[in-house]
Amino acid sequence: MTQLGRLRAIKRYTLLAVCLTSLLVFAASSSNSPNALRSFSVTDSIEISYFVNPVLWSVNQDPPTAPLFSPDGRWFLVVSQRGVLKENSLESTIWMFDHKAVSAFVSGNSTVRPDPKAVVTMSATSNTPVICDIQWLADSRRIAFLAKDLTFFQGNNGSTIH
Repeated sequence: MTQLGRLRAIKRYTLLAVCLTSLLVFAASSSNSPNALRSFSVTDSIEISYFVNPVLWSVNQDPPTAPLFSPDGRWFLVVSQRGVLKENSLESTIWMFDHKAVSAFVSGNSTVRPDPKAVVTMSATSNTPVICDIQWLADSRRIAFLAKDLTFFQGNNGSTIH
C-alpha cells in the first residue's frame, strides 16, 4: 500500500471510529429519556467522549490521531476519553477493532457493524490523558501502555498513597 493509500485508509478508520463512538454515546444518552428534547448542557460538554492521542502526553495540542495498527495489521486501537462529573475524574478506554471487519463495513461489502472491544477502562483526576504511550507487542496479541488510576495504594508503613 502506498503512503497516500495508507493515509486515506487511516482517515476512513478514524472517521468510522468517531461515528461508532458517537452512536454509542447517543444510544446511552437517549436510553435515559427517549422522548425528551433538551439543550446541550455543561454536564454534556464535560461528559462527552472524544479521542485522544494514544502515543503522546498531550491534550488538544495534537491533530486528531490515527488508529494504532497491530504489527500483523489484523487489529487497530483507538483511545476515547470523557469526563465523569460525579467522580471529578477523566475516564479513558482503549477500544480494539478488527481491521478486516471495519474495512468490509466501510467499503459496503458487509452490513454487519463492527463491534469494538473495550480492552481496558481507567479513571483518574488529571489534566492530561489517563491512558497514553500505547504500543503493540511484536506478537500482535498484547499491548503495553502507561495509565493513571484512581486506585489507592497502601504503602509499606501503612500510609495511603494517592
